[in-house]
Amino acid sequence: RQFVFAYLRSVISRREVRLVSALQASHRSMGIRLNPDQVVDLGFQFLPMLGRFFAPFSEAQSLLPRLHASGLKLGVVSNTMVPGFAMDEHLRGAELLQYLPVRIYSSEVGYKKPNRRIFRLALNRIGAEPERTLFIGDSARNDVHGPSRLGMKTAFLSPDARVSPRKAKLW
Repeated sequence: RQFVFAYLRSVISRREVRLVSALQASHRSMGIRLNPDQVVDLGFQFLPMLGRFFAPFSEAQSLLPRLHASGLKLGVVSNTMVPGFAMDEHLRGAELLQYLPVRIYSSEVGYKKPNRRIFRLALNRIGAEPERTLFIGDSARNDVHGPSRLGMKTAFLSPDARVSPRKAKLW
């Protein structure tokens, strides 16, 4: 029940579900208090799921090292309810973590793309001006509309050829 309430609150408030908080609340409602190590252990239980549902584009493993070596500042902004430490471990397993020094996860900051605050936070952490930043993403609504409102350049990368940026719904 705690997960349903957490999800509904996130939809109404347009903020991210913090899965760790929902897990803690769920256990608390059953009279189980989790210590910090147990919370981390629960968070890591999501790693197998990440491998099945969040696979990087195959080109990323060859492209990111070259972009990083060229001196570009790289980062990731992700809408995810999965705890940041589990996402980092997933990127480490994909051998991409070292190329993405700035990582903003909605589960950690509480705001989801296309909210401007998540992009401002990324710009601040990476130390870049919006007009000198290219944001690449696979969601027209979240990864094109959101950052372009701040003046970032955007590139739409369709994971499949069925959706084109012209046909994607932007608001």
